Amino acid sequence: MDMPTVIIRSLPARISTVLIALIALYITIVVWLSDGWGNGLVAAAITGTFSACVWLLWWVPMMRLDNDGIYVRNALNSWTIGWEELTDTRTRWGLLLLTEQSTIPVSAAGRGGLWTAVRRERTVPATREEYLTPSAHVYKTRLDSDDAAHLVELYQEAWRHHAQAEERAYQRQVRLAAKRHQSVPPRTHKPVTGVARHVMTSSWIVIGMCVVALVAGFVMKP
Repeated sequence: MDMPTVIIRSLPARISTVLIALIALYITIVVWLSDGWGNGLVAAAITGTFSACVWLLWWVPMMRLDNDGIYVRNALNSWTIGWEELTDTRTRWGLLLLTEQSTIPVSAAGRGGLWTAVRRERTVPATREEYLTPSAHVYKTRLDSDDAAHLVELYQEAWRHHAQAEERAYQRQVRLAAKRHQSVPPRTHKPVTGVARHVMTSSWIVIGMCVVALVAGFVMKP
C-alpha cells in the first residue's frame, strides 16, 4: 500500500478570493446600472482583472505530498520533486523547498502571523498520524509555512522507511521467483525522480484574457 495523499491549500486565501469576486461583481453591477453600459464595461474589465490576479495568487497555489513525490503549484508555474531530491526546507519568509540545484517557493503555505509565532514558542508543531501512515486516503488541510515544513520532513522520513520496506519485499519476490525458475515480477511502483518545472499554461491564458478585456473595455467605451 502506498503513502497517503496530503493536499495543502490556504482556506483563508480561498475564502478571501470568493469574497473579493463577489465585491467585484457588485461594483460592476452598480456602475453598469448607474453610469451606463460603457462605464460598466470598463468597470467589468478592471474588477475582472483584479479578481483574476487574486485568483492566481490566492486560489491557485497548492502543494500535494504523495508516494510519487511533491507537487507544488504556484500562480505561474508548477514543480514536481522526487523525494530523494529534497535536501532541506526553509521558512523564514515562507516555505521554500531546497534541492541540490533548485530553490522552490510554496505559495500554498504562507508565513504564520503573530499568534502563530507565540503558539509555536509554547508547543511543538503537531502532525496527524494518519498523514504518515500508508493508506489510500486523500487528506486536505491548511498549514502555515512552519507546520508545512515540519510535515514535509516527517513525510519524507516516513516515505523512506516505506520505500525500504517495499524494496525488501520486492527482493524477496525476486529470490522466490529465481528459486522457482519463474520470471522476475515487475516493480509495482516507480517514484518520481529529479526535479521538473512546468509552466502553468492556464494561468497565462487568464492573464492574456485580462489584457484583452482591459483593452476592449477602454476601446469600446463611448
